[in-house]
Amino acid sequence: MKKISLLLIALVGTLLNLTAQTETTNSISGRLIDVDTEEPVSLANVRILKQADSTYVTGKATDENGRFSIPVSRGNYIVQVSYIGYLDQFREVVVNAQQPNVRLGDIVLSSDNILLSETVVTAKAAEIAVRGDTLEYNADSYKVTESAVVEDLLKKMPGVEIDAQGKITVNGKEITKILVDGEEFFSDDPKVASKNLPARMVDKLQVLERRTEQSQMTGFDDGEEENVINLTVRPGMKEGLFGNAFAGYGSQDRYEGNAMVNYMKDKDQYTFLGSINNTNNAGFSDLSSAMFSGMGGGRGGGGRGGFGGSSGISTSGNTGGNFSKQFAPELKLGGNVRYGFTDTNVNSDVFTQHILSAGNTLETEQNRSNSISQNFGADLRLEWEPDSATRIIVRPAFSYYTNERNETGDFYTENELTGDTINFGDSDYFSEGTGKNYSFNIDASRELGKVGRILSVQLRAQGGDSENDGTSLSGTFYNGTRPNDLIDQRFTNISENRSLSGYLSYVEPMGDNHFLQVAYRYRTNNSDSDRDTRTKDDAGNYTVLDTVYSKRLENYFVNQEIEANFKGVREKYDYMFGFSIQPSSSRSKTFVGNNMIYDGEQKVVNYSPMAQINYRWSRTNNLRLRYFGDTDQPSIAQLSPVVDVSNPLNISYGNPDLKPSFEHRLDIRYQLSNPEKASSFNTFLNAGYMTNDIVTSSFT
Repeated sequence: MKKISLLLIALVGTLLNLTAQTETTNSISGRLIDVDTEEPVSLANVRILKQADSTYVTGKATDENGRFSIPVSRGNYIVQVSYIGYLDQFREVVVNAQQPNVRLGDIVLSSDNILLSETVVTAKAAEIAVRGDTLEYNADSYKVTESAVVEDLLKKMPGVEIDAQGKITVNGKEITKILVDGEEFFSDDPKVASKNLPARMVDKLQVLERRTEQSQMTGFDDGEEENVINLTVRPGMKEGLFGNAFAGYGSQDRYEGNAMVNYMKDKDQYTFLGSINNTNNAGFSDLSSAMFSGMGGGRGGGGRGGFGGSSGISTSGNTGGNFSKQFAPELKLGGNVRYGFTDTNVNSDVFTQHILSAGNTLETEQNRSNSISQNFGADLRLEWEPDSATRIIVRPAFSYYTNERNETGDFYTENELTGDTINFGDSDYFSEGTGKNYSFNIDASRELGKVGRILSVQLRAQGGDSENDGTSLSGTFYNGTRPNDLIDQRFTNISENRSLSGYLSYVEPMGDNHFLQVAYRYRTNNSDSDRDTRTKDDAGNYTVLDTVYSKRLENYFVNQEIEANFKGVREKYDYMFGFSIQPSSSRSKTFVGNNMIYDGEQKVVNYSPMAQINYRWSRTNNLRLRYFGDTDQPSIAQLSPVVDVSNPLNISYGNPDLKPSFEHRLDIRYQLSNPEKASSFNTFLNAGYMTNDIVTSSFT
């Protein structure tokens, strides 16, 4: 592993040494003139869009001489020119090492012939438009209150759904990030933007599949794109300071307050926000509650499921800052710092009917819980283009969280026909825990002389630790000969995870817009989970190891991937197909105390084909077909044959003979919009077929 890590670091060093000593500023420039008067057109709007998905990159207005010069990074763009009374103009440009400064010359603007003397023409802007691979909503088409946030705007848009936890899905696909004018906003937590940013700042809302940074560098789709929303800010709010604040108080002592201040100048953005409420409207993702829910020793009585977190009555608050700073055309730094807390109370009464062949049963549960969690996180994103052929992205991140949880519950089960009690029980549970996650990612690429010949490297280092301590007191009592289950424990759960990976890709242009990619990936993961549970000794101290509820799992996983892909690009369509081989090995051990009770190793070779075609009748009418074959490994718990009796009514164990599953996936997407008729049609079809599926088998 050390040799491979040193090799990858040496490759990065070689890549950086290939950069030129002189720096080049990339730009797109031109001049706008009127077709009839040949006079310059000043104050016209020039927007730079990505060719791949038409997302907004940057833009500015022409000066008094009709000229514009816009600094950009290396890539493929669409230049859109618009001004009242003229037809929009579009130009496709490529900025690369051979052509770092694109000069478009004179762009002639023609009258749109719609302005009539003494006549006012009023038209409704298209609510939805398809622009390449991007679905664009016009925010003005959806009416919201003055104090509305982005989430309120999203709820009015067709195809958008938001669940009780704030998760956003558009046309059935979950949104993982929200961008503001193309820049990341609080990294991977879209709830911060949707629940805190004011809706009135949004001009357009774009939904797109954003490819990974490595995919953007190589030009080859890796099938791991994320669904994101890009909010374009209204022109009047792009320069200077603006903010938003509101507060409210209602019945049953419910309250809510929110404040946000934003400063934008040129390409720089600074945002500070904060909120507090007791209306279950947390303005961030509560990772702490999700991490520690359900952890602990045995809980044989009531409260047998992990609850708390998302239901009940929650008081929450958050504050944070986000920034994006363009220090120079070739250097940009962004990041955020955030803090949030939640205090959640849950009271639940559950009645369940179990329909069984031996006779139906009725179960009644009463559970009460309180969970208090705190979350802190920070991350940075550095983009550096030392010259027009080189791009480097560095992303460090860190998060720390705490949680304290109290749960009590009771239950009883009876025979539906006779009314006789089958079992009953109660529980009292307390735990407190801390955890942290950290990561350091580097993506780098270099164009090697020839257009399309690209060497790229990716390095990933990630880790996480958590510790949870607590007590568990519970009892399950049975009518009949089965002995009662009594639990009086103190427990400590410790979890550690370390992951390292490296990726090397080489792309060679084959002529006639054909490209060949060969790539290699190496990944290793070390995980250790230790659940230590103690019961009382004769002196009343918790020193005796409870071998039933104690278990330590160790796993060492190594995965390699060798792949080859071929791509062709044409004016109306592009296609790609490829194949990868993925040998992997997994070594798992299970201990109780110092005794190893399971030692197993599994070595497999997986095969993964893929094919994709995109056909574009126009920028507003396109079809995509995609096929992926993928394998999935069983988890440690699914492989371990050690019996888990932490819940006496739901005993579980794994199967060491499980084999990897294989899934065939077919995705079809068709998009069509007609801006003149303000209409849009979008359809999505996803199909999957699984062989050797890994499932849970239940016995009663």
